[in-house]
Amino acid sequence: MTRSAQAPGENRPAPAPAPAPVAPLTERERVLLRELPFHQSVADIARKHNVSPNTVKTYLRNIYQKLEDTDRARAVTIAQERGLL
Repeated sequence: MTRSAQAPGENRPAPAPAPAPVAPLTERERVLLRELPFHQSVADIARKHNVSPNTVKTYLRNIYQKLEDTDRARAVTIAQERGLL
């Protein structure tokens, strides 16, 4: 009666890969990210931080890219899940 020996853990599934690291947000991106849960318009955020609406849009585009999403609500959820908010 011959039985093939198996190494311990040979049949275990591979561990799930860790989530991809988030590209680090700049200080200004973190400041603007904290504004997103308040459902303000781009113009409101711009006025509050004394920058142009286009500047806010640029920062938001960078934030969405780094969080790998294109939706403001989803970006907030991702940021909360990753401890950024």
